[in-house]
Amino acid sequence: HRQFSQELQLLGSALDDRLQYILGAYLFTERANQTEDYDAGAFVISNRKVRARNKAQALFANLTYAIAPTLKLTVGGRYSWDQRRAVKDNIDFTIPDPIAGVPPFAFVGTGKRSFSKFNPSGTLTWQPSDDLNVYAKVVTGYRSGGYGTGSASKADFERGFDEENLISYEAGLKFTGWDRRLQFNSAFFYSNYKDILIDLAVLGAPQFVASFNAGKARIYGAELDLSLLPVDSLRLDFSYA
Repeated sequence: HRQFSQELQLLGSALDDRLQYILGAYLFTERANQTEDYDAGAFVISNRKVRARNKAQALFANLTYAIAPTLKLTVGGRYSWDQRRAVKDNIDFTIPDPIAGVPPFAFVGTGKRSFSKFNPSGTLTWQPSDDLNVYAKVVTGYRSGGYGTGSASKADFERGFDEENLISYEAGLKFTGWDRRLQFNSAFFYSNYKDILIDLAVLGAPQFVASFNAGKARIYGAELDLSLLPVDSLRLDFSYA
């Protein structure tokens, strides 16, 4: 397995430092070759070869603007391009061929797919004092589709899986008081997935489907944590999720 990644960033400020910005570009490439042989003593159960060639590219920007000394707005965006290529050469000596009726069962699957997506984000931060910070944000994300190298048939392998999309909402606050002896953090979140990707192992199957799109999913909840230093030699921590 070989991979290469490179990221370039341009950071700066403008409008008398009221605007902070990050502009960037990202590149990732990888080449993977895998050979697997499964033996039961002197008997060969199966062997397979998998080759993968992947590339990911992106342009991104993040801007933070001070609306007021205590109020800041951050907006960001990322445009991603992904290419996925894979080949699987598979032979299983325990499964009959559907045409010949006797082992081995063999197939060669190939696939090539491209994906692209623009993901925006936004965050509003209010800091009325040095001890208190309140925020709310909306973030979108995506994970490209591809091919499951554990697929048990040519059709399953070449079908592959589609991209996963996510939109996430979060709000919370961070507070420090009592001469920094008290720290309190909280976060409330709601995440909505479309075509979520999961892994599934099929009991009794010679191989398993690595990934597939399971549909919609929602994850929501809250996280709270509190740290208290009543005396210099004692600290109390409390957390809840």
